[in-house]
Amino acid sequence: MPSIHPIKKLSSAIAVALFATSLTACGGGSDSDSQSNNGSDNPPVNTPSDKCKDVTASNSGQADLDKDGIIDDCDLDTDGDGVENSKDAKPLDATIAGVSTKSYRGNGFGYVNATEIAYFNAKKQLIETEYLSSYNPERANSSEGFTYDNKSRLIRRESTRGLDKQLDRVEIWVYNDKDQLIAYQANDDGDSVLERTVSYQYNLNGDIAQITKSDTSDTSYFYNSTSTYIYNSLNQLEQIETDEYNNGSIDRIRYITLNATNYVAKSALYYLEGNNVTNTEVKKLYETFEYNYDNQGNVTKLIDSSLDYGSVRTVNYAYDNQKNIIRETTNNNSGGIDVIDIKVTYNKANLATGATFEYDSFNNIQDVIEKAEYNVAGYLTKTLVDVSQDGKIDQEIIYNYEGSVPLKFNMPTFLNFGLPNNRAPTATSLLSRVNARYTADMVKESYYD
Repeated sequence: MPSIHPIKKLSSAIAVALFATSLTACGGGSDSDSQSNNGSDNPPVNTPSDKCKDVTASNSGQADLDKDGIIDDCDLDTDGDGVENSKDAKPLDATIAGVSTKSYRGNGFGYVNATEIAYFNAKKQLIETEYLSSYNPERANSSEGFTYDNKSRLIRRESTRGLDKQLDRVEIWVYNDKDQLIAYQANDDGDSVLERTVSYQYNLNGDIAQITKSDTSDTSYFYNSTSTYIYNSLNQLEQIETDEYNNGSIDRIRYITLNATNYVAKSALYYLEGNNVTNTEVKKLYETFEYNYDNQGNVTKLIDSSLDYGSVRTVNYAYDNQKNIIRETTNNNSGGIDVIDIKVTYNKANLATGATFEYDSFNNIQDVIEKAEYNVAGYLTKTLVDVSQDGKIDQEIIYNYEGSVPLKFNMPTFLNFGLPNNRAPTATSLLSRVNARYTADMVKESYYD
């Protein structure tokens, strides 16, 4: 299935701050560590309360981790990362201020036991993730490390696999002086050669004008293509022309039609094919996407027609008065799973608390129930999966937080809106998916590219 991409301008998407620097951090802990001195006629004892009266005084030979002139026993921020010890998951490590842990417990049949750990710095930026599995750890275990520049932009991600953490993939992001992404580079074997490159060019309005993909290790059009984005006089995207093999010829064109309220009404993809008899090029309609809206501008229906394969997929959406998606029904006539009916419930804080999934696959009804629990601060603490609605829990995930962790780092995955946006391929699209609520806007501002 094609991936969903927002129709918003790339310049706007890049302007969105990384979720890891913009979300509320969890608090907690006391800053008071003083003790009283109950000495009598004996010489005064150097108790913490005494020696911390003048915390900047010379204390020769005593530990001062961050070299700020305040000895560690008196320093409320021992590692000097800007986060007080009481709110710091690792008060002696300046690189880590928050830790989020997901503990998976499964039935062993499709759901295995595992642990996933995320580490955050003092800016609440995600700096590392680890996935540790008890099932085939040499293949399943993995980790990712994230590096940012002084503007909090993601510039590097390194992925490892296996018990020995062998480098498996390297990705690099490059920006210009306007904070626009101009290049993305990657390899899939962990060496120093970045075979894959994606380059971005912009028009005078700051909108994406062209995306060029090239890969020296793979000659397929999937990794070697140039897409040109064409806008109308109102600066609305209306056409995408793609050269699939970077050979100078246009191979496909996508036309985008907006309705009276400037929402996407239809997206149609055509392939250009040569006619050997007439020696001319003809356009062949490959697929279309059509959107229907209610009076509030919410998408109520998406019709995905693939003329090449003769299939039609229809998705219907229903919302509550807060624009939360409460039901998504998918009908697919292409075989396999014919109907998927998902119903989502929310609490008063608009956090998704549960979902029921009903699959009609070749007249074989299958049901799944998922539940989510939160603490009083709104952090996700537990999710449960009951595959057959038989009352037996097939998977339980427990979420724990230490120190300063972004509020919405963990979200239940009741609905899937596709892959990150190709037109906003920065850390925003890579990391901020966790901010998403299941709202009408997520559907309304999308089309397939």
